[in-house]
Amino acid sequence: MAAYFKTFITIFSLLLLLFIIQINCQDNSGKPFTIDQLHDLKRLGAPSVSPDGTTVVFTLTHWNSQTNVTTTNLEIKTLKDPSSIGRHLTYKEGASDSSPVFSADGRWIAFLSSRSGSSQVWVVPISGQDSDAKQLTSLPLDLSNLRWSPTGNFITFTADVYPSCTTIQCTVDQDAQIASRGQNTGYTYTSLYVRHWDVFETKKASHIFKQPVVLSSNTWKTNGAAVDLMYLMSAASPVPPFGGAEQYGISPDGSEVAFTAEIINSQTAWTTGWVTYVVSTSSGSPRSITNYTNARTQNPIYSPNGQMIAYAAMDRPGYEADRLHLVIYYRSSGQTKNIAYNWDRSVIDIVWTTDNSALIVTSEEDGRKKLFIVNINDQSVNVLVEDGAVTGPVTRRLSGATDDIVIFARDSLKYPIDIWWINLAEASNSTPVYRSTNYNSDALNGVFFSQPQRWYFENGGDMVQGWLLRPIGWNNSAAYHSYPVALLIHGGPEDAWIDSWSYRWNPQLWASHGYAVISINPHGSTGYGQAFQDAVNGNWGGLPFQDIMTGVDFALANFPWMDPNRVGACGASYGGYMINWINGHTNRFKALVCHDGMFDTYAGYFETDELWFPEWEFLGTPWTPGSVYEKWNPRNYVSSWQTPTLVIHGGRDFRLPLTQGLSAFTSLQRQNIPSKLLFFPEENHWVLNQRNSIMWYNEVLGWLDQWTKKSN
Repeated sequence: MAAYFKTFITIFSLLLLLFIIQINCQDNSGKPFTIDQLHDLKRLGAPSVSPDGTTVVFTLTHWNSQTNVTTTNLEIKTLKDPSSIGRHLTYKEGASDSSPVFSADGRWIAFLSSRSGSSQVWVVPISGQDSDAKQLTSLPLDLSNLRWSPTGNFITFTADVYPSCTTIQCTVDQDAQIASRGQNTGYTYTSLYVRHWDVFETKKASHIFKQPVVLSSNTWKTNGAAVDLMYLMSAASPVPPFGGAEQYGISPDGSEVAFTAEIINSQTAWTTGWVTYVVSTSSGSPRSITNYTNARTQNPIYSPNGQMIAYAAMDRPGYEADRLHLVIYYRSSGQTKNIAYNWDRSVIDIVWTTDNSALIVTSEEDGRKKLFIVNINDQSVNVLVEDGAVTGPVTRRLSGATDDIVIFARDSLKYPIDIWWINLAEASNSTPVYRSTNYNSDALNGVFFSQPQRWYFENGGDMVQGWLLRPIGWNNSAAYHSYPVALLIHGGPEDAWIDSWSYRWNPQLWASHGYAVISINPHGSTGYGQAFQDAVNGNWGGLPFQDIMTGVDFALANFPWMDPNRVGACGASYGGYMINWINGHTNRFKALVCHDGMFDTYAGYFETDELWFPEWEFLGTPWTPGSVYEKWNPRNYVSSWQTPTLVIHGGRDFRLPLTQGLSAFTSLQRQNIPSKLLFFPEENHWVLNQRNSIMWYNEVLGWLDQWTKKSN
């Protein structure tokens, strides 16, 4: 044990020394990065890649601040073209073009667009432009999550329907009947959910449809009626509110679809057991391939040879933050096999290599979202891309090549998403990463970006990791030892601050406003092993709170240019809960910001939508013996609150409803504690509207300035 502890301290000291050397060798010049610049950036989506691997198509979203119009168009680019941008494949101001997919021969792009008044499927040749786009479907429902079969003779998409309906027209008729009720706007419910995330439930569910298509006279047309592949199934696929096209896939021969579904019944709100099904595209009913477990399974993807389906699976029913490990289902035998089961990380994206020998996956690890390759034979796991955050990998084998390339989107704390790629033939401990696009280089030229630095400290027997961004104009000489500090606390709690870009909480904006930014990944955070993550269960205000306080102490002790008398803290969701908990347990902070945070854990159970979350986190229902709702309830400590607090809440937040924010604000006001409430009636748990986001940042930074900035 003594030898272990000595090694631990030695590694810790080296990490600290390296960090201090890095932080003292950084350039701090450049113009401040502003919230207006953030929302003026072009936002890229994940790439769709041609079958031959030479061409990428992706969405590009831009908000016009003068007209308040947002346009999402399709861009097309040769992957290895030295130009940093592509060309418009489609562009119609104010339209939303999304979900681009290639035809089997690579000559066409199908996509979803709102340009006709509802979300329908359109098709455009890859050699064409916006005027060449033609509408393919004209269904009376909005369509989502588009795919094009590898055989080319049908497309698939999802639509919200009443599960008991046998036709699309039945759903349309039921909608019309509800609309005709006039002033009678009441709904009756006999089970949960009543509302979910930011909408009230309407008894509809997302189903997957197959639509036959045919190319006739160089024009794509539908070839018969759309078929509900989940016919009369009381289930939703993809699973709301965040599921997308990654939750279903089409077999290489087009004969079958595999999909993830949430069963809709009286227990949906407190169970997490998503089921993975397969269904024939020609006849028959869906059949479960994961009935061996009641825990969650998701994101099935067929191997290129069609013999296997890979998917991600959890082990513990009721726990939505359990580790997602890899499983392969063998179609001929019906057997399943765990892959790299002892790898203590949770997989996110999954894609096969073209030779069926390995899986390319993304996973959070040590404050980054890395790209890995997992060999299905020897079950080895090796990192391919270490830095930043990788999303949406796609594999292709170029003509004449002996190995695959992997194309993906990547961003970091220093740059927004662009398209990148690697060659697996060059895979090593430092695989070369090639950039295909750089859409915002001109807009960000000369702008200050703080160099993010990872740092570590010990607490609870574990190394805890944090990020530090130094403020604009930072100088380490004694004359400048007076920088205010902003502590950012993440939500979840099973989440993490990672090396990724954000259009909501972007630490660079605090740094450009003159703050040293500290963000800590306490126990409960993702990417440090399941035991580290599980440590928050039943312990919300315990070990994570200690981690955060210890981390702040560590930073202030090791970086004397931070002013310990001018530290503010900001948190959202679980981070907002922690702000309320902090307010009752310490007065060390000069100002606090609580965004959509939990004020009352007991009442929160009865107000929220997904009951499985508090039931796991607080060890049962509020009436379960041994549950810990009151032990970790910030409401019980309001008499100790002292710190000036800005409370922010969205009117359409049904995860942590408005009553939580109002209760916190009422507690502050009644005790004459300086406080302010910022309310967004149309926002949910997040602030997504650009103008609301600008107001959000102005209020948050203004509140911190009021209590932490020295006057000139």
